[in-house]
Amino acid sequence: GLFVTQNHPLVYKSTLRGIVCNYNMLLSIQARVRTDACQTQRVHFQSKLLSSLRRLKYGSASARPSPDGSHALFRCGDSTSFSSSLSKSFSTSFGRGKNLGGRPQQGIQTTATTGNSWQWKGHAINYTRSGKGPPVILIHGFGANLGHYRKTIPELAKTQSVYAIDLLGFGASAKPAGFTYSMEAWSAMVGQFIKEVVGEPAVLVGNSIGSLVALLVAADTSYQGDVQGVSLLNCAGGMNSKFILELEDWRWKVFAPLFFIIDLILKTNWIFRPLFTKFSSRENIANALKSTYVDPAEVDDELVEMFHTPSLDENAVETFVNIITGEPGPRPDQVVPSVQCPVQVIWGTSDSITLLDGPVGKLFAELAANPRDQFPPVQMHLVDSGHCPQDDGSAGEVNELLLDFLATRNQGSQI
Repeated sequence: GLFVTQNHPLVYKSTLRGIVCNYNMLLSIQARVRTDACQTQRVHFQSKLLSSLRRLKYGSASARPSPDGSHALFRCGDSTSFSSSLSKSFSTSFGRGKNLGGRPQQGIQTTATTGNSWQWKGHAINYTRSGKGPPVILIHGFGANLGHYRKTIPELAKTQSVYAIDLLGFGASAKPAGFTYSMEAWSAMVGQFIKEVVGEPAVLVGNSIGSLVALLVAADTSYQGDVQGVSLLNCAGGMNSKFILELEDWRWKVFAPLFFIIDLILKTNWIFRPLFTKFSSRENIANALKSTYVDPAEVDDELVEMFHTPSLDENAVETFVNIITGEPGPRPDQVVPSVQCPVQVIWGTSDSITLLDGPVGKLFAELAANPRDQFPPVQMHLVDSGHCPQDDGSAGEVNELLLDFLATRNQGSQI
């Protein structure tokens, strides 16, 4: 891996284990800052952001708590740990095994990740549908699948028709050889899914690259009438972290040689394939996931199996390499101006992959604090979680925020 001295203000660590288990461990060259001075700067940034949003909502920087003690517009601080027991219709037993997560279990209870199949351009796309009511579509992030919404589906299904989909190349969906993956391809897939399967306007919810997919669908004039709103959970900046090379800040350009080296290693099959097999073990996946969660206890056997099983599929390695070495696609700042529906942003403040004070986090914080006529209305909430707030210790709070947003969209009102 790459190691930079701890005394340097920009510290970026990665290992080949990180490449395989979670590509952003290596590729989010948003250089994690470890010095006390930079930690203080981050706290100062979050404080200023919170103050700005409160001032926008109430006309002053003082907080006006909601009845439950949190802030009506901007919730942060300690989150109530949420652990919902899934109904039998959402779970199946995978037998007994070593508990790789932080929670002792008698067996591995796994959310059902296979359901219906829909054909898109000759490829089988896996999805599930639960509940009755106005439709909402859940889109997962890189390396994950629809099961990553295991704590979201049961709650939303009480009032909504919940569609959860596996993007092409992930989960139980097809992983075609030779396919060129791109953000545009995934957004076209989801757009057609709304038209052909859902059949009526829906709200889109995405995590990581799933958020960017949701934005692209909402910005596409072919589907604008089909999207009532989008909720972004720690939105990614691109299909991979090469998007930083396109930013105006010249300092990101110094990482171009690093991306070239990474691409070279990944495309050298005889080097990378054995490493992929070795480091995509359940134990390594568990360790990688724990580093992205605020509450490591949430990384249980079910979650590990959810990430591990698809890595055994045919063409899994090729799919992985194709996505990481491909073009990053449009950035959020390029897409948002074309979005015509309200945008909800939920951000885990302890995300080490897409940082709150990184380019994407700052973009949405600015839009939430200072609305602009040429941009859609943006509402931003901070929660105490890592990169996947819908499955971290903040899952209960995220569900409440999603239900509030869905209620406004179901009534056709603006946030």
